[in-house]
Amino acid sequence: AARAAGVRTGMTLAEARARTAGDILLAPADPRGDRRALAWLADLADRFSPAVGLDGDQGLLLDITGVAHLFRGEAGLIARAGALIRGRGFRLTAAIAPTPLAASALARAQAYTHAHAQAHPPADATVVVAHDRAGPDETRAALARLVGPLPPEMISLDGERLRRVAEGLARLGIRRVDALDALPRSSVAERFGSGLLDLLDRLYD
Repeated sequence: AARAAGVRTGMTLAEARARTAGDILLAPADPRGDRRALAWLADLADRFSPAVGLDGDQGLLLDITGVAHLFRGEAGLIARAGALIRGRGFRLTAAIAPTPLAASALARAQAYTHAHAQAHPPADATVVVAHDRAGPDETRAALARLVGPLPPEMISLDGERLRRVAEGLARLGIRRVDALDALPRSSVAERFGSGLLDLLDRLYD
């Protein structure tokens, strides 16, 4: 509800109160507690993958190469993980993709969309784009179709910094990853630095 009213990370309390007409519940942030909870969830997730890592402070990354068949496929793995997470009082938003950054971006985009629509997503909202039998070109094309419509700020955990870059891109009429990807790389590097190109490369490779 706060997001729908226009409240954003980094906003002053006075502005947040103005946007919500004063109807706002305040609570202190607990970053250490959040990190402990995420680490605890990572320990639980090791039953689904031999390699579990933190996705910044926003989620988990699991390498499921070669293990999905143990759970009757990718969708079965996500269903099992969702049941485990729900049992601990959380809701899972997941994506499976050929690269960690793509999976992270797709999952964040789902969570963002549901939050702003004030909708209640299914327990295990998911996108699956990786398949054992798909060739590299087919997989990349499927991935490009999914990440192409995303706002550029979805492809980085440093949302505030990339949000400023996204505002600069929007002034040029670039509001989607596929439109950004179509720009000459030299122009992107000149205007926004090589870091943005590195993110695009990591998105697909």
